[in-house]
Amino acid sequence: MQKILKILKILLAVTLTGVLGYLLFLHRAEVRKGVTERDSIAYWAAARLLVDHQNPYNHASVLRLEQEQGYSEERPLVLRTPPWSLFMVVPLGWSSPLVAWAIWIGILFGCLIFGVRLIRKLYATPQMPPNLFSILACTFAPVPACLVSGQMGLVLMLGMILFFCWEREHPYLAGAALILPFAKPHLLALFWIVLLLWAAARGKMKIFLRARRSDFDRAVF
Repeated sequence: MQKILKILKILLAVTLTGVLGYLLFLHRAEVRKGVTERDSIAYWAAARLLVDHQNPYNHASVLRLEQEQGYSEERPLVLRTPPWSLFMVVPLGWSSPLVAWAIWIGILFGCLIFGVRLIRKLYATPQMPPNLFSILACTFAPVPACLVSGQMGLVLMLGMILFFCWEREHPYLAGAALILPFAKPHLLALFWIVLLLWAAARGKMKIFLRARRSDFDRAVF
């Protein structure tokens, strides 16, 4: 019975993916136009400039690229994350804005699914139905908001979850995972303070050493 249910789930997932792909192809013109209004266009522009060995924070260059793709505003959408976080968007620079958007949405969905599974493993109780946990997590208001706008909040979330998964047995990996939420350090200002106090009290400052080493490596390479 469980094998049959597993096969049905796979078939359902394949069918839904096919339907989604068909709808995207059918409405590709509208989707392509809508991409210029999402945060992913800023990620793509920054990545394209990086691939071309240019400054990803240059407003004029970013605006020129975005307007070439149909962006209608006079003020560019500039990626404002620190330099050490640019590695997350660089692969988008070798594709078109539409493909970059699709890849980015796929990454966000992957972060959501993987993150929910890890959280369920960490904190869910046996009495809680696994499907209910997933439904509650996926319908939490900021989650669909991030998916619709294409923001990187779910990537930051995954970094936080990986930290909590690894901090006991793999402190260096836990510290390296913090490179993801550190892409927008101002959003978690209170968390960094609490984390610093916690690490000092428990003698786990090596987590910060690994996080700082990761920042240095990203900035240099």
